[in-house]
Amino acid sequence: MTNQIEPDIGRTVEANESRRQKVEAERTEREKNEPDEEESVRDASHLSAKLVYQVVRREGDEERGAPESRCSGQPSRRGSASAFR
Repeated sequence: MTNQIEPDIGRTVEANESRRQKVEAERTEREKNEPDEEESVRDASHLSAKLVYQVVRREGDEERGAPESRCSGQPSRRGSASAFR
């Protein structure tokens, strides 16, 4: 039985190493393709949580096409009221 397990372990180790190499290659390729974004992330690593929240919220608003006034401040009454139904 030990002889049967050893080849299975070897194949598993090879498969895991292959996946690790593939993920590493994809990460390296992504970094090559997006150097500006990588640099921006490094530069922004010192930002406060509140500032990061505002940036993410604004980008989300832009992606949804929502007016800024609708999403700022308090949650909408319609949304909070529907949660209690």
